Amino acid sequence: MIASGGWRKGDQLPSYRDLSQRFEVSYVTIKKAMDHLLSRNLITGLPGKGMFVHSPQRSKKRQLKQIGLVIYCSHQLFFQSDYLMQIFQGIMLEADRIQSNVNIFSIKREGPISPDEFSSNHMDGIIMLSVNNEEYLSKFSMHELPVVITDFSHKKIALDYLTCDNANAAEIAVNELVKHNHKNIAYCGGLTTDTVADQVEGVDVCVESSDIIERRDGYINAMTHAGLENNIFLLPALEFNESSYSKVIEKWMNSQARPTAIITYDTNTAQLLIRAMKKAKIQVPVDVSIVAIAGASNIREDDISINYIQIPFVEMGKESVRALVQRCKKLRPSKAAIKRLPGKWISGNSVKSLI
Repeated sequence: MIASGGWRKGDQLPSYRDLSQRFEVSYVTIKKAMDHLLSRNLITGLPGKGMFVHSPQRSKKRQLKQIGLVIYCSHQLFFQSDYLMQIFQGIMLEADRIQSNVNIFSIKREGPISPDEFSSNHMDGIIMLSVNNEEYLSKFSMHELPVVITDFSHKKIALDYLTCDNANAAEIAVNELVKHNHKNIAYCGGLTTDTVADQVEGVDVCVESSDIIERRDGYINAMTHAGLENNIFLLPALEFNESSYSKVIEKWMNSQARPTAIITYDTNTAQLLIRAMKKAKIQVPVDVSIVAIAGASNIREDDISINYIQIPFVEMGKESVRALVQRCKKLRPSKAAIKRLPGKWISGNSVKSLI
């Protein structure tokens, strides 16, 4: 880190115990390594304060000239996805501003590339989009290569994360429905795939990502804060198949106190649910109101414009590059550093006011 400019003159080093735990080596090994650095006059100790970089091997900080952008999906899906394209736009705009090149790597096509392989390919830093495999991310948390995870977070893995404020978005969705006099409000979540695990097992491995968990928990907390804890109603999580939507509709129709509104995981989920309801002769918003917790832009289904919380994905992309620039200047965090971006309410015509 000192050689690469990740630690610069005057920077304080972590404690011996912290380094021992982080790199999973003995306290004695860390002490020998620090003694070696002291003997070379690269670090200095201040009584009662700790160790500091004294004379870096080079004064220039790590230059972020080559950014590796790791996507979880195929290139085809990547360029067809509205929200991924908005994040990509933000990344490219900020990368262009700082005169950095962006190189795209697809886990779906190329498999999970290791930190050492990225370094060998002369990548100065990595941005991962929605990569959620714990074992894979842990490898990067132990490597000096700067990494930012975008649109996902893991509280137990010490990396930088940029994601939306899911709890706030869920609260906005609940509160807007309450303003329209809805009390029986259901939540319909979703599932995502672990692309890294897919490569190993050869089949789609469905998992609950941080966004899925946080939006569901945010709905529950928002309903409780609104005094509607007795009206919490969880519908089956949606997969992208017709059977899954049939189960949601069946549970909704057979419920004793049928919810007058449904909050969905995102706008795509809302669109597909509305489409399935039309096949079942259920009218939105006449029979049930629909609100999506998050989306990149407004989605319509025939004459229905979905009410949703718009997430600033372009800004998320820009912030990811900025976070990567900052991480190039110093050691990665000792614990997860999560920045959440708030969304804003966008009105459509998928909500009916109750009298």
